Amino acid sequence: MLTIVMVLKESENYEEAEEFFQLGNEKFPDDSRFYQQLADVAMRQKLYDDAMSIVDKGIETVDRKDGLTLLAYKADLQIRNEDLDGTRRTVEVMRESGFRPGYIDWIEARIKLGDGQWFDAGQAVEQVRTEMAGSPGM
Repeated sequence: MLTIVMVLKESENYEEAEEFFQLGNEKFPDDSRFYQQLADVAMRQKLYDDAMSIVDKGIETVDRKDGLTLLAYKADLQIRNEDLDGTRRTVEVMRESGFRPGYIDWIEARIKLGDGQWFDAGQAVEQVRTEMAGSPGM
């Protein structure tokens, strides 16, 4: 089901894709993929607030592991929408939730980039690259 509906989404048939993702979400409310795909459909339509509401609902609904996946997705959506203050708040929740420091450093580097701190962002990315090169599973 997910694959077929993703094809609809990619072909910009957003109404039909949203309808099927919503159906899947109702049938499988503990599956974070439906929340993520519904949020992506909203973002493609430039409905940022709707996307954030969907992700937040998913974070509250799914188990902790899948909630962490949605939390990381939320940070990415916030950066893409230039909501850097929101991203900073999400980073704090990520930190409290036990995300790996290297991943948090990556998000913070992206925040610096969004703030126009090019030099600092470049240094931060280089530090993250160095850290991740020596960490299995990153």
